[in-house]
Amino acid sequence: MKSMKSRLELASALSIPSFAVVFALVYFFSTLSLPGISVNHPRWVIVVLVFLGSWVIVSEVKSHAKKRPQAPAGQLFTPELRTMLSVTAALLGFIIVAPFLGFYLASFAWMVVTGGLIDKETAWKGLWASLASTAVFLLLSFLLFNNLFAIKTPEGIWH
Repeated sequence: MKSMKSRLELASALSIPSFAVVFALVYFFSTLSLPGISVNHPRWVIVVLVFLGSWVIVSEVKSHAKKRPQAPAGQLFTPELRTMLSVTAALLGFIIVAPFLGFYLASFAWMVVTGGLIDKETAWKGLWASLASTAVFLLLSFLLFNNLFAIKTPEGIWH
């Protein structure tokens, strides 16, 4: 139980800075089409986001490593590292498939898979609750973005 709590605390501490770094790197590619000097401001924001996000990630991993016992010598892939790599792979998979499947279907799959990766012990026990809460959240997001704000999201196979 303590290991699960420790993993959840680390995942929670790393989620925002990791999102900031990924967002900044994706945002960098959108600046490639900007003309001339107008690219300076967004790129400085990107540099600051990547620097601060990376700094927070490194400090959180260091402080987490001090709190838990060290892995046995020779064990490269600890359970925490495997979980973090799996969640990162799921995020990259979401970014790749969202334009093809559509934002909401890809988000649904990503949220359920990521929840299962982070909380492996109770993933199957709370599967129906996870599916229902994810569906409600995405339905509210759909109503908010498509109807209220009129912001189009990638439709993928639904167009």
